[in-house]
Amino acid sequence: MSESSERGAHDEVAGATIPAVTRDDASEAFFDAAARGRLSLRCCLRCQTILTPSARSCTACHGDALGECLVGGGATLISWVVVYDPPTPVLADCVPYVVGIVEVEGGPWMVARIVRGDATLHVGADLEVRFIDSEEPGEAVPVFVVTPAIGSRELVHGESESFLGGYSWQPGGLEAGSPRVNVGGDGP
Repeated sequence: MSESSERGAHDEVAGATIPAVTRDDASEAFFDAAARGRLSLRCCLRCQTILTPSARSCTACHGDALGECLVGGGATLISWVVVYDPPTPVLADCVPYVVGIVEVEGGPWMVARIVRGDATLHVGADLEVRFIDSEEPGEAVPVFVVTPAIGSRELVHGESESFLGGYSWQPGGLEAGSPRVNVGGDGP
């Protein structure tokens, strides 16, 4: 995990705007850790499987005795989508933005906000968690940023990202039946 995350600093991540997020009893440990710049996931106390923050039971042994565990900040990009048409009015000021499926080091796949800056997204891209404050009165939330490609897998000529690739749609594209597919991404 980066030094800034360990200090608990919240980064100003260019282009990352997140509406107010509030905690409930079930998310208290997750947001307490995020406020300190740490990523907290659920962990099965029986078999030690690391699970998503919202898990209620273990996907491996089906046990329901879960605890919290802090994990490192590295992840790998599995897939992504660029959102141009906000799914809800509260996200209108955030578009366009990237949402992806990331595989957290030593842990599960989870859906998260991706901030790519000038980097080109590709399956296997190395990511690192950063924390930003959501709008008032909100909580610190994790986002993943692209890190320099160390050991990530680039596609070779003729290879397709089809199932696990990245896609983006312009507003109305799906309804009109003509999505603008953005594999490798020119989007945000």
